[in-house]
Amino acid sequence: MKKLIVILVLLLSFMLHIAQDKIPSLRFYQIDFFLIYAVVAVLMLNSISALFLALLAGGIQDSLSGSIIGINAMAKFTVSYVIFLITRWIDINIRGIAILLFLLACLIDFAIIFLTGKWFNLFTLSMSFDKFIIKYTINSAAGYLLYIIIKHLTTSEADYRSQEIT
Repeated sequence: MKKLIVILVLLLSFMLHIAQDKIPSLRFYQIDFFLIYAVVAVLMLNSISALFLALLAGGIQDSLSGSIIGINAMAKFTVSYVIFLITRWIDINIRGIAILLFLLACLIDFAIIFLTGKWFNLFTLSMSFDKFIIKYTINSAAGYLLYIIIKHLTTSEADYRSQEIT
């Protein structure tokens, strides 16, 4: 059931990414639904298959955005790998951990894309620090909200009771 929901979220990410491109006022503060998907896939599946789903999501984002093929795929895969390693050591059910993971994921994704572009002199990024903070706060909050909704939809009543007991 969780795998089906994670696959459906990828399709939803694809549709939302296309829809937000049509709204001119949101072009700069675009929510990176593929990054959110990469983190949600790791948090929900907690398996190696989530890493390959993140790679697929990044590849789809590369093909849609018209940017350098592979830069988003590499970034999403790396982000999901780091989040996967962290979730092996830290319990994600502790209050506040999931939002911190989304914040970390946004920073890592930005750093990979920015440094790769700068290193190979592919593009220049003219984003002020305040716009950077706004963009990645919005991305992190959207990702956390989506994760909470999916977690609520996939958790049964018995799971809630077992969490209350422990």
